[in-house]
Formats: sequence, C-alpha cells, structure tokens
Amino acid sequence: MTPNTHQFPTSYRHKSPSSRHPGRLETTPTACLWTILLLTLLGLMPIPALASGLLIVDTPGVPPLRIVDHFVRAEIRDRVGYTTIKQTFENTSDQRLEGTYIFPIPEGADITDFQMTFNGKMVKGEVLPAKEAREIYEAIVRQQRDPGLIEFIGNRLMRCRIFPIEPKSKTDIQITYQQICEPMSGMWKYHYPLRTPGTNSSVYGTLRFEVSIESTEPLRGVWSPTHDVEVVRHGDHEAVVAYEKSGGSLDSDFLVMYDSEDSDVGMSLVTYRENEVDPGYFLMLLCPKQLWEDRKHVPQDYVFVVDTSGSMAGEKIDQAREALAYCVNTLEDGDRFSVVRFSTGYDLLFDELRDASAETRRTACDTIKKYNATGGTNIYDALKAAAQLRPADSDRPFLVVFLTDGQGERSREDIEAMFKEETGSYAKHVRLFPFGVGHNVNTKLLDALGTGFGGDPTYVQPGENLEYVLGDFFSIMSEPVLTDLRLSLPDAMITDKFPTDPGDLYHGRQLVLAGRFDKPVTGDVVLKARRGNEDVEYRWEGIDFQSDRSAHYVAGIWAGRKIAYLIDRIRLVGESDELVSEILALSQQFGIQTPYSSWLVNPEGRPMPGRGRRTDDLFLGRPAAAEQLQRLAPMEEMGAPADAASEPGLSSGKGGEAFYFGSGGGRGGRSVQDAVAAESGALAARVSTRNAQMRKADSLDEDGKLNQAALAMRTIDGRDYHNINGILVDSAFTDKSEVIEIKFASDAYFDLVMNREDLRKALSAAKYVIVMVGENRAVFVRDQAGLETLTDKQRSTMWKIEKPDK
Repeated sequence: MTPNTHQFPTSYRHKSPSSRHPGRLETTPTACLWTILLLTLLGLMPIPALASGLLIVDTPGVPPLRIVDHFVRAEIRDRVGYTTIKQTFENTSDQRLEGTYIFPIPEGADITDFQMTFNGKMVKGEVLPAKEAREIYEAIVRQQRDPGLIEFIGNRLMRCRIFPIEPKSKTDIQITYQQICEPMSGMWKYHYPLRTPGTNSSVYGTLRFEVSIESTEPLRGVWSPTHDVEVVRHGDHEAVVAYEKSGGSLDSDFLVMYDSEDSDVGMSLVTYRENEVDPGYFLMLLCPKQLWEDRKHVPQDYVFVVDTSGSMAGEKIDQAREALAYCVNTLEDGDRFSVVRFSTGYDLLFDELRDASAETRRTACDTIKKYNATGGTNIYDALKAAAQLRPADSDRPFLVVFLTDGQGERSREDIEAMFKEETGSYAKHVRLFPFGVGHNVNTKLLDALGTGFGGDPTYVQPGENLEYVLGDFFSIMSEPVLTDLRLSLPDAMITDKFPTDPGDLYHGRQLVLAGRFDKPVTGDVVLKARRGNEDVEYRWEGIDFQSDRSAHYVAGIWAGRKIAYLIDRIRLVGESDELVSEILALSQQFGIQTPYSSWLVNPEGRPMPGRGRRTDDLFLGRPAAAEQLQRLAPMEEMGAPADAASEPGLSSGKGGEAFYFGSGGGRGGRSVQDAVAAESGALAARVSTRNAQMRKADSLDEDGKLNQAALAMRTIDGRDYHNINGILVDSAFTDKSEVIEIKFASDAYFDLVMNREDLRKALSAAKYVIVMVGENRAVFVRDQAGLETLTDKQRSTMWKIEKPDK
C-alpha cells in the first residue's frame, strides 16, 4: 500500500471484557493492539529527547533559520505508519546562505522509503549512524553556543546539504518515510519527533498535525496526552486526530494513543511508577463502540432552568431563546421535559414532566419565543421547583440544564443545601449542568452545583454565541450510552481518583480517569452501569496495576486534575497554607501553570516586588553553599539569566499566567488571592473556566505549561535545581562540595555529556550548571572558563554514578 504523499496534515495490559448484559451472549476476550504516535513531552519520558528538523546555516554566529510553518500528516494502517512532513524556513537576512538540514531519527525506529525535497526538487539526503551524528551535534553546539542539542547525542541523524538559501526568502523542505511501529511495554509505537531546542521554540506561522488511523479491529480509545486535539470518528474502524495552532510551540513532542477491540466497551489502562517506594499513577480510558447492534435511544428527563432577569436583555435573551428551542426540538420520543423560567419569581412550562411529543415541543417553542428579560434573579426558588419536578418513582437520568447571568438573592450555601435536600433520595440519578453567561455570575455557586451534582459548569464569555455553546453541549448529553457508572478496581490501594464519580458515558465520547495506586497488583476491573432500564456489567480480567517507566506523562495529567481539585477547595472553603503549598509543590514538580505560579519565582513563596535579589535569598536556606557560589562566580560576573522570563511564572505557551488571568499576564501577590477567592467578575470567571478545563483534562497542552527557566527551583530527572543568577545549581551542592570547573562546549564538556547520560537533561538546560557527580563532588560548567580536557584520574571521579541524597 502506498500512501498519498502530497497531503498534509500508542502501556498497558489491555483485555476485552466479558459483558454480562441480560439476554446477550458473553463476548470472547480478544487481544488488544495499542498503537501510538509516541511524540512525548520534554522531560516526561525517560528516553532521549528528540527534535524536529533544523536548518543550520554555515555562517558563524547566525542562528538556525526560523520555522514559519510545520505541517505533519501521518497515516497509520494497523502497525505501519506513513509520514509526510513539510517545514517552511525563512531567511530574514540580506545574505545568500547555505547550510545543513538535520532531522534526528527516533530511537529504535525502522525507517524505509526515505525521500526529501528542497523547494519541490528531489535532493539526496543521508542517514548517519549515531557515532557520525555525534560529531555533527557537537559541532553545532560549539558553533551555536547552545547546549540544547546535547540531549540528542546518541541518536541517528538524517542530513542534507541545502544551497542556495536566497536572501529574504522562504525555503520548503518535505520529507516522506515509512516506519514500522515497534512494540513498547505492551503497545505499538509510532514516533514523530517534534521538540526543537534553542531559538526555534515555536513556529512563526502554523503548526498542524493530521493523523488518520485505520484498524482492522474496531477502534476504541483515541487520545493525545500531550495536546488538545480534535478526534473525528468515521465508524468503528477509522478516526482522524487533528491539531492546529498559530504560533504553535515546538517545546514538546506530540503523542497520540489508540487501541482497538471488538467489544461494546473498551477499557485501557496506562500506569507509571517512578520507584518502588512512592505510589504510582494510572490513567484509565473507557470508550463505547460507535455502532451498537441494538442501539436505541436511552430516554432521559430534562428540566431547562432559564434566567430571564433584566440583565439578560438584548443579545443574551435572543440567544437563550434560540438555544432553548434547539434543545427542545432535539429531544427524542421517550424523553420527558419541562422548562422553569425565572426572574423575580418563576413559572413552569408544565407542572409535571411531559413526553417530548410533536405537540409538547411545539407548545414549548411557542412559549419560549415570548420570553422577555425583566426583573430580578430568584435562583433559589427556580432550582427548588426544578428538583421537585422529578417523579418519586423514576429511576431515569434526571438532567437539569441551568442558565443564568446573575448571582441570585440567596447565599451559595443556602442554594446548595436546598438542592441537596430536595434531591437527597435520588441524587445518584441527578446531573446538573450550569451555564454562566457573562462575568456577573456567582462562579462559586455554579462550580459547586456542577461538580457536586455530576456535571461541569460552562462559562459563556462576552461575545461568545450562547446558542452554539449550549447546542454543542446538548448534542452530546442527549445520547447517553451507559448511565450511573460504578467502577470496581483491584485492591491496589487506589487514592486521589479524579473524577471521584465517573458519572455517565455518552456516544462518541470517552471517559478518562486519573488516580494513584500504592502497590502493584493484578486483578479484575468491573464496570456496572445502567443501559436504558437494564443493569449491565463489564469485566476485564487480569489487569496489571504495575508500572511502565516510559509513561511518565501519566503523572503530569493526574497532577493537573489534582491541582484543579485543590483550587476548587480553596474557592469553596478558603485559602490555607496547606492547600497553597500542595498546589505549589505540584506546579513545580510537574511544570503546570496555576494562579500561584509567580510565587515559585522566589523561595519565600511570595512575590518580592521592588526588592533586589540576593544569592542567599534564593538558595532556600543554604547560605554557606551560597557563599561558595559567590566565590566561584560573583554576581557581577554572571548577570541575569539569559533565558529567564521578564515576568515571573510565565508559561511555555504564550501569556504566562494569562493561562488563568487573560492577556494581562501574571498578577502575583494579593490579586492572585483575590481572583481565586472572588465569586464574580472577569477574573473569577476565567479562573473557573480554566479550572473546569483542568478538572477533566486528558492532555498536557502547551498553554498550561510553566516556563521552568523562570522559576527559583525546578526538577530535572528527579533532581532539584535552583536558578541562582543564571546558574542552575544542584540542590545537593553544599559548602563542603569539591568543585571541578569545566568549560562549556570543550572536549571535557562533551566527555562529561557522553559518559553521564543521567545528567544530559540538566546540562542541556543552561550553559552555567553546577551538578553533583558524586557524594561530595560537583562539576561547574561555565561559558568562558574551566578545564578543556580531562585526565584519566578526573574522569574516574566523575563516571562512577552516585546519586547524592537531596
């Protein structure tokens, strides 16, 4: 099979369940095939980092040409992947240049049918073995004075000479190759290296991926843990994964995972445990098949609670009417519904739930057209009336869609307590989905109602189209496959599982759970649920809660959900040192942006506006070691960090704390606390929106990542390092440490890089690094001074790997 090369744009034990569905034969277990696009986050996989292509010019002092666009199309047919890459580079200088295009090859990849074109013409490229590739990497590091490429030493390399590169012009390079996906920890992997070091940390134009997947077995989970992708399914055997971003980051690799399985519900488990002492992490995916042989609509009960107070006047009430009419007309035979309209008072469309017939839908739409915006905001009585509409003898899913742009006349605590009391006997069947319109909403109330009753709050920003937002939501919620999910896991001492209540499973969607386990165990996973009026059970036997060391990204996704839970707690019960400290620890360890990120810039845990930094201030209680550092490298010699962000806490995406606070950037200090604690306003709505995204995130997309170079302390390969005046300092460094100074990019430096693979990521992070190479021995890498070669005795003291205590 030959792919279309002109178009542009995967650890687990996995078993099929036996389905104990009344009246249905048990499904025969089949073996799973997990195929992945293993394009992993920087620092999240314990394998050598890789890079997308770079165009290195021969002229000394000229950085690699900037990447304008980066397009990738991958076609995966079971285990065979066909890749076409198109990169556009720009020569912004007035010189005609020549250079070398390099493309690191994924470790272990079996690449065939390699072709390369330069501005549409076929050119001859060559694949260099690791030894020859090392010489190329070292030469580039020496020329560019950039340590980033040392991570790639040990990989093979595609290389091609490019000439001429005309001044003020763009150059297109296209590569096609075929790769056989190889097994890795029970999965199949397809690896595309995206991460690019140094000056090309993002594209100036567009980053685009299109990954089409075809499988002879039915596809189940399709997922990217690294990027916020869109997944479009075409039946049970085909899916397309798409990602596009203007100015997209090249700081991280790209990972897509999928599995295939011939059963009604697929279950997949990914686990990670760094060592035998600390608890491990897991992600579990549950995904229904796309085409059920006996697929039938699962009837539900709906109550639409809509705010028609005076503040809804104008465009908002127009959109609300259209959105409600869409939802009503989408109801299917068998559904029941009513509408509660509220302002100063409230009224009911129907005094009891009515079947969704043509007549009742027409009556509803005619009434909705007459809704006008006037009066106050009586949320309490409206929600109480909605809860009382549920028949006492019903066990059907009961969905309350609550739309408001106000704050209500009763306290959050009163409203929450009332709804809990009214739904107490049937709370497990209730799903409440709040929609906050604009910035003048009580975000704490909507967050509490959504997370407390099986739904998630949605915030519609000024300028957004309410009709589209509510319509998209309802098109999903109207097609449940399984409801009232109850999950039983092996006795692995499961803790911190998010979401705590798995809720329901909808057609075309998948459920991703993240949690921790204290001990390795093999056992059964059992899912019990309701399918219409029937109880069903699915069982997966012999599932291993062990550890795949290559799945380090699992911990980061869990940490993002844990942070969202902690922020929810702060917003509901108030800030405490314990909650904030845990958020800061997770943010720093896993590189996740939070409202408190700027507090990580200094060791005191608070911003220091207007204060000059002192070395002992930043060394976290090690003034003696700081004095030695001052002797080794006086501050006046070092200057400020070259790659530190101008404003603390910036993310590796664009905007830093703008991830939470909008285009205004980092806030820091009291305003951070004010925004997290606030009930209403633009910042409160933004914090709630971002927290809702993190609460259910199944990826680590670039917008939420920290620029760790800006932090006072960061973790690299399990070691903590302090950022002190531009020097990356191992936290185990003390005043008693014996120090050997080595000059950056010298023979001694590359000797260290080659023989201490465990230190490569730290050495690649900065030109000035102090790293421990033994219990009391440290190496200080600096740019303009230090040893250029090493003696055999010096080598012997550094090559023996001893991991110092922190």
